[in-house]
Order: sequence, then structure tokens, then C-alpha cells
Amino acid sequence: MSSRKKRNPPDPGGWWRSPRLAGLLHLALAVYAAIALAGPSAAWWSLANGLPGAAPVAPGNPGGPVGALVALTVRAALGDLWCWALPALLAIRGLALLARGEASRLFLGSRLVPLWLASAAWLGQSGWPLPTPLAAAWGGAPGYGLAYGFGALFGRWGAGIFLSFLLLTALLRATHPWLPALLGRLGPWGAALGTGLAAAWRGLAWLLLSPWRLLRGIARTWRGAAATVQDEAGRRAVVPAVAPAALATAKAPAEPAAAATPRIVHAPPAPERSAAGDEDWTPPATAGRRAAAGGEAEAFPEVTSGLVDPAMSLPLPDLSVLREPPTDRVAVAEELLHAAADLLEETLRSFGVEGAVKDVRPGPVVTTYEYQPASGIKVNAIVQRSDDLALAMKARSIRMEAPIPGKAAVGIEIPNPTQQIVSMKEVFVQAADRMRTPLSVVLGRDVFGEAVTIDLADQPHLLVAGSTGSGKSVCVNAMISSLLLRCDPSLVRLLLIDPKMLELNVYNDIPHLLLPVVTDPKDALRALKWMEAQMDHRYRRLSRHSVRNIEGYNRKVAAGEIAGDDGVAVTEPMPYYVCIVDELADLMIQLGQEIEMPITRIAQKARAVGIHLVLATQRPSVDVLTGVIKANIPCRIAFRVIQKNDSRTILDANGAEKLLGKGDMLYLQPGRATPVRVHGAFIDIEECEALAAHWRQFKDVTRPITLDEEREEAVGLDLEDDPLFEKAREIIVLSQHGSTSMLQRKLQVGYARAGRLMDLLEQAGVVGPFIGSKAREVVMKPDDLNALREFEEDRLT
Repeated sequence: MSSRKKRNPPDPGGWWRSPRLAGLLHLALAVYAAIALAGPSAAWWSLANGLPGAAPVAPGNPGGPVGALVALTVRAALGDLWCWALPALLAIRGLALLARGEASRLFLGSRLVPLWLASAAWLGQSGWPLPTPLAAAWGGAPGYGLAYGFGALFGRWGAGIFLSFLLLTALLRATHPWLPALLGRLGPWGAALGTGLAAAWRGLAWLLLSPWRLLRGIARTWRGAAATVQDEAGRRAVVPAVAPAALATAKAPAEPAAAATPRIVHAPPAPERSAAGDEDWTPPATAGRRAAAGGEAEAFPEVTSGLVDPAMSLPLPDLSVLREPPTDRVAVAEELLHAAADLLEETLRSFGVEGAVKDVRPGPVVTTYEYQPASGIKVNAIVQRSDDLALAMKARSIRMEAPIPGKAAVGIEIPNPTQQIVSMKEVFVQAADRMRTPLSVVLGRDVFGEAVTIDLADQPHLLVAGSTGSGKSVCVNAMISSLLLRCDPSLVRLLLIDPKMLELNVYNDIPHLLLPVVTDPKDALRALKWMEAQMDHRYRRLSRHSVRNIEGYNRKVAAGEIAGDDGVAVTEPMPYYVCIVDELADLMIQLGQEIEMPITRIAQKARAVGIHLVLATQRPSVDVLTGVIKANIPCRIAFRVIQKNDSRTILDANGAEKLLGKGDMLYLQPGRATPVRVHGAFIDIEECEALAAHWRQFKDVTRPITLDEEREEAVGLDLEDDPLFEKAREIIVLSQHGSTSMLQRKLQVGYARAGRLMDLLEQAGVVGPFIGSKAREVVMKPDDLNALREFEEDRLT
């Protein structure tokens, strides 16, 4: 290898863009500017202003006419003193380009500009009010303008006092902190002088900023009062605030400044309501329903709710089945909230992040601090300090929303030391007026204490995932209870699939169920295929009546525009079907793609016909929540998970790993990029039992559905035991390839059923015996198959 140093590649911009050449040019301009400023410029000033008696004479400037013009312009703009800063800065920049090949980053603007303006005004004050100030004032045009304004307002002596104060402030600002540090190295007297200068700068800064902080605090208080008065009507109740984790040890400041006081934002109280006998919502189309006469022999049978007597009006449950919310809630003192906000600001400031807490929003489980960073602070600099903030605030975990949608602030969510229980009854009563559709269900409260509901018809399907004990099953029970509190079986029918056999069996024997709670995976597959067939059947029905969705069909039913097979108008609306699967992982492990196919088809097409899925799992891995399932279910709820990968699997983003558990969730709405944090409504098993007991009184008002009796295991290997036998025989004979895997692909069935079909074909003499890994020999030829079909048709006729 050659020992020569590698040469730098040539500059693609050419020699005219060389930094060395730019440095020489800067030095040349600095020398020329210094020469021009050293010469006279009075003649050019006289010519420019056209003063009486002024004759055009040669300027006599060493820089020539251009130099005289430069001197005039720079002196007029900067004054006789600061005009020399121009050649000095040009020389510094030129030397930096020659020495390092790049311009020096001098960041002097924030320090030199105030010093220039203050000194220019102070110097200009000496020439006020002369009629020709630029000839006498050392401060130039800006200095004279400021001096004239101060003199007109405060008089000559007052202007001198104020401008001297501003000059001292700007001088301390320009020399802080390097001048005190430099003086500290010169001995005890220098250290004392440096300490005095630093103290003087802090005092002046406090004195200058105090009026601004006071005015800002007054403005915030006024805006907060106006917002409270404006939003007082129509808002709901708030759970009283509690302190964040740091409040237990944080100390309130003795005299908090008005400027540093953030606004405490409480949600307005909810209106008083009667808990007993509260029926906030009456199901539509319950009166006048009657059974349609006539059979269903037509290819398009009427879709009914399954009620034995549709004219029967079933009473909704009383809200007394739900427990009253706890009353031992303690509100936290606002002084402690302010102390925690100060601690948060101080912690971020110690890491070089400047900003202020604007609002504090206490919630039932977490308190949200709206932190507004200073200009030039990157959002990522705040997000990266979440662990440091958790340590300083003594919090279990901290979640950030950066930025808050619609605000120039970062939401910092800090857990409360005592988490409140979000009562199902309280949330249901608060949100009852907003739940105007049959499929509206309760989720819980957001971080601000507002009730959160979702409409399953708009989602249109829901994916719920989280680790064991995170609150997933309680959330599912809250959704089911919301439907049972508001809808009778004529509006909503449920298909509950519970492979764990423990979570949903409390709802057995209620009239809303299409089937008893399904616990066997094979029965679950049959039930989902039945639901898939119902979807296709409903589409044909809606197409026949020229409607686009279930809402349009039910409107025509209410208007008497839908006729039955006997010509009589149909009065019974088409009910919504909600299929809830509480542990998708068990079904995917045992049935795999066989169960994925009906789920995918329902998720893709079933929205318009009123069929909706709620899939829950405690194993959010990619083999359970496949890409096909996720693509068709945009609405997702993530409870606490262990790993970031699980959070990304559910939400396609991090965040669920920082939740607190026990109902703390992230709710991702369709069409929204960031999830919303919600604290789930709590309903215990006794409340679910009481709710189900009410509906069990009417368990005989619905008739159960019947599924196609397909079995996965052969019983006696009867040729008529499997309805796919004829199709399988045709595939094997026409292809002349006796492969079980081919049947599995062609018929889209599992391997067990494909093997059973192959055994049936062997019994019928279509294929030969099993010969190991090779395909079976096909005994029957296509001509034999045609002859067999003709024989079977003749026998039937």
C-alpha cells in the first residue's frame, strides 16, 4: 500500500468557491472598509441631503467616491463608534476561512445587537435634539431615533438614566459568562469582581423579566377564567384530581412567582342524573313488530332477528344492576400541582431544555402537564429525557405525546400515586346522551376525565390485545354490558367465542345469543363460516331491495317499503350481529389459515350488512395478528404489553409498553395517526351476573340458529358424510393426481379434513391405497367419472 497521504478531492464547485479565496476576499474587504471609514464623507452627506449652499466638491476619501459612499452609509447606520465593527467582523471571518477552511460560527447576534442598540441610543442622546444629528451623534440613525423617542417621553435627564441602565444591561449580557470566568483567574479581586458582575446580570435579568412575567400570569388567569365560563355549559363531570407521584415529596415554593404559575385545568362537573330507573335511550322500531307470515322457500329468505314474537317489547335492565361509583375521592391541593410543575421544568432545564409548563390537567389515573418548549428546542430533546423525568418525579413510568395535536406543547403524562377506579355506571350515565346508535359502547375515561365511547358500526371492527392481567377481558365485558344495557335482541344479536371457557360463560342463556357461548375451536370455525354465509345472504337481500347498507334497509322496513314472500310488508328490522372472540391465539394455533379465511372475509365485507368483529388476544405476536387481519381491522386497542415489539405489532408504534396496566389502554381510531390514552371502565363479575340474570327471564323469546352439521372426524366413513366429497372426487379424477395437499389447496380446508376426504375416495374406489410420501394412484378415469354421473342421475330419476 502506498505511504502517500490521500489528497482531498477537488472542490466540485471550482476554484471560485474555494474557502481560501473567500477568506482573502473577506480580508481585502475589511482593509478597504477600514480605509474608507478613515476618510471624510461630509461632501456626500451634503449632496445626498441637498442642503442650501452645499457645492459638489471632491470627497477626498482614500477609497474614492465608492469609499465615501460606504463611509457615509455605514456611519449613518452604525454611528462613528460602531462603524468599526464592520471591518473587524470581516477580518475575523476572513482569518477563520484561511485557518480552518470554514467560517467561524460566532453566535454574536443575540449579544452584540442589544449592545449596539443600547450604546447607539446612549451616544445618540448626547446629540439630541440637533437638527442635523448624523453629523454630530455617535449613535447613528438608530441611536438618534431611540434617543429622540426616550427624550420626548422622559426628558433629557430621564432619557440619560434609562439609556444608561439599558447600556449596562446589554454590556453585562454581552460579556456573560466568559468575562466573570476570565476575571476569576486573575486573583481574589478579579474573582470578587466577576462574582459581582454575574450577580448584577442575574439581578438585572430578574428586574427586566418581572413585569413581563407578571403580565403573562395575569393574561393566563384571564384566559383560564374565560375558558371556564365559556365551556361550563354542556360539559361533563370530572373525577377529582389527585397528585402525581412526585407530589408526595415535592415542596411548594414559599413565594411562587405569578409568571411561573401554570393553569390547573379541571373538567367541568357532570349534570345530576337519576341512577335508578334511568333509561336514557329507547331502542327504535320496538313497537309494532310482528312476525312475518309465510315460509322461507324462496332463494332470498327474509332476514329476521330470531324473536319468537317480534311484537313483544322487552324491558331494558335498570341501572341499579351496576354498582355506585366510590365516593372517597380526595382532590389534591393546587400548590402541590404547581410544585410538581416546577420540578419538571427544573429537571428539563438541568439538561439544557428550556421551556415552561402552561397547563396541568389532572385525570383519574395520570396527570398531564402541557410543556411548551422554548424557541429552538427540538421535540426529540424532550422525548429522550422520559427516563430521567421518571427518576426525578419518582414515577413508575412516563409517557409523552409529542406534540399534542392542535397545540404547540408536549403532553407529559405522570401517574398518580393513587389511581382511581373508573366506574362503569358513572361513565355510562355521563356518556348516555352521546350514545345514540345501537352499537355504541363504553370504553372509559381519557386522561382529562372525559367519558370515551365508540360506535362499533363506524370502526367497523375492533382488535383488542394486551398481556395477561392488563384489563383486556374487563374491557370486553364492558362492551358487552353496554350493548345489553341499551339493546334488546331485536336490534343486536351476539356470537360469543371463548376458547378459554371461563371468561364469557356468564352470558349463557341470554336471548341475545345466536348460539350458546362457543368454547370448542372446531365449533368456532363452523360458527364463523355460518356468519360468513349470513354476510353473503344479507348482501343478496340488500341488493334485491336496492339499498346500500343495513341502515337503509331498516329505514325502508320502518316505512313499510319492504315486502315479504307473501306480499305482506316486513315490520321486523334486520338486527346487527356482533361476533366477539376472547382469545384469538387459541384459534390461530389450532386452526391456522382455516380460521383466518372467514375472519378476513367478514372483516373485509361485513360492515355494510351490520356484522362486526371484536377480536381479543393476550398474545400480540405476528403469527396471531397476521398482516391480513391487521390490514382489515384499523381500529385497535392496546393494553399494557411487555415489549416494544408487541406494541408495534398492535399499533404500529411504541407506547403500550409504558402503560400502567389494570385497564390503562391506547385506543387507535381509524384515520388517526396517534392513539388516545384511555382508562378503561371497570365492571366486575357480579355486575355482569346481575345484568345477565335480567335477560335470562326472556331466554325463550328467541329461537336458536342451526348450523350445517359438518364434522371434522369421519364416523363410519360414509360416502355422504362430507358435502365436499363430490367436488374432491372431480378434482382428483380430472387432474389424475392423488395428492392430499392438492385437495387442501383447492378446497381451502385443513389437512385433517383433506386426509379424511382422501380416505373416502379410497373407499369409493377413486384412488389407490396409501404408499408413503408419494401421491396415490388414481384408479378412476375421466370417462369413468362421466359414466358414474350419468348412472347416478338415472337412478335419481
